[in-house]
This record gives sequence, structure tokens and C-alpha cells, in this order.
Amino acid sequence: MAKFVTTQDQRWASAYLAGFNVEECRLWDKGNLFAGIFKLPKGFVFPHHSHRSWVQIFVLDGQIRVDLDGHEPKSISAGGYYFVEPGDPHVETVEEDLTAFVTTAENREALNEAFI
Repeated sequence: MAKFVTTQDQRWASAYLAGFNVEECRLWDKGNLFAGIFKLPKGFVFPHHSHRSWVQIFVLDGQIRVDLDGHEPKSISAGGYYFVEPGDPHVETVEEDLTAFVTTAENREALNEAFI
């Protein structure tokens, strides 16, 4: 089944993530798949965590630093993308107010559990 979400159709809401309330627009949350847009303020930190499944992030606006264990930290800015494999421990720090499109093979509840 096709799904279309125009800018006018987007529904933004406060959501609980990593122990904080953030702005979230859920685009798809069915079965084990999630897609959504998040808005996060500068200085926001996702603490050291990992996921049970892959996660991919496309930065729409702003900048985020990804500290993946065993790798040099990378700053990803607007137009950039990164992919995290299942079980890869990492920390993410928002360096400039961020808007990012996130997709994962985890449902929304499992995505939040990665930070507990």
C-alpha cells in the first residue's frame, strides 16, 4: 500500500527518546520498521548505546557528531548520511540544531529501548 505525506500532512509531536522529550514526526511505524523525522537542539546527546537492528540517518539540516567505538569521530552535516550496523556501540552529539530523517528495522518502542 502506498503512503504519501505532504508537508501539510506531517504531524509533529513531543516524543520521549533517550530520556528526553524531542520533536518527532512519525512517517511509518509498522511491524519492525520505523521512519520518521526528528528535530533535536544543539548539545543534545544520545548516550553510549547500540541497536538490535540497523539504523540509517540522513541529515536534513544542522550537524551531528557520531562517535562509533573503534573509529575516528565523524561530523555529519546537512545532506550527509550515516548507517549504523546492529550492535555497533556509539554516541551521537548534536553540534548544530538538527533535523534528521531516520529509518530502522526496529519499531519505535525498540528504538527507544536502545537508550534504556
